[in-house]
Formats: sequence, structure tokens, C-alpha cells
Amino acid sequence: MATLNMKLDNVETQKAFDPIPAGDYLAHIIESGIKSADSGVSYIKLKWQIIETSTHKGRTIWENITITNPKGRTYEVGKSPAEIGARKIKTIAVCGNHPNPNFIRDTQELHGLPVIIKVTIKQSEGYSPQNDIKGYKQPEQSIPSVQPIPVSQIPQAQVASLPVPIPAQTQPSARHPWMP
Repeated sequence: MATLNMKLDNVETQKAFDPIPAGDYLAHIIESGIKSADSGVSYIKLKWQIIETSTHKGRTIWENITITNPKGRTYEVGKSPAEIGARKIKTIAVCGNHPNPNFIRDTQELHGLPVIIKVTIKQSEGYSPQNDIKGYKQPEQSIPSVQPIPVSQIPQAQVASLPVPIPAQTQPSARHPWMP
């Protein structure tokens, strides 16, 4: 047992996050990693953050891109999960103006690249509606790579809906060579 000694009478309970409306949003990746499910499926887990000036600035959307599936299931005619995943990663790199979209050594190379993501709302039986990313495109004008938005810069309407206490976000300690 852990002793907390926390006074909670002025703390609101956590509110559920509703999905953002379907549409196109300027966003960038702020976290990534490769994960494995118990089924043997491997996937790239991406955390996108909306960076455009709107009521949704600072909101996050998660995306899983399957890269291996031991059952050999194909999701598109003649395409393996690895081919589909590679195409998505290359599309993100091209749309975000990565200097070498034909070779991505680490998922962190995709962090901070501005990309327009096509967001939809997915309805699944037994689950709350959630956002799903269905496509990527290049911004119409050149936008430099950006750092994640600190919680202090998120519009106040969104801050009010965040769980309390708000954990501090950390900034990367060094610039990556592929970021201007």
C-alpha cells in the first residue's frame, strides 16, 4: 500500500476525450515505437499532435501501422502488412519533406515533420468512437519541422478537459540532424 496524503476536494474527475471531428488536420509525430502484440503482430505505434491553429491544437491521435503478421493475412489484394506499412511510412516521410524518404533508419526521424492527416471517426461495437487516420498529404506551403506543443500553450478550453494533475511534457534534449 502507498500513502498518498492528497487533498482531492477541489479536483474534478477525469473527463472522457471525445474524438475530434473528421477532417484534414496539420499534425506531427511526437512519440513513436515498435510494439508486438501477443498474437505475434508487430506494429509501429505513432502519437500525432495537431499543430494547426484551431480549437483542436495540441490534441493527440494515436495510430498503429502493422509491419508484420505471422498469419500472413493480406489487407489489400496482393499486399502484405509489411508492404502496406512501408508505403504508409514512406508517404509520411515524403509528405513531411524528410531529406531521404527512401531510407528511414529510426521512427524518430519522422518526429516533428509537418503532415496533413485525414482523420475519420471509427465506430467499433463495444467501444467508444475514436479517431482513425486514413491518409496523409503534404502541406500546401512549406512548414518547418516543429517541436511538440507544451501543455501551457494548449487553448484553455482544452486544458479544462485535461485530467488533473497535468504531467509536464519533456522536450527533446538535442536537435536531430534531419530537422532544420
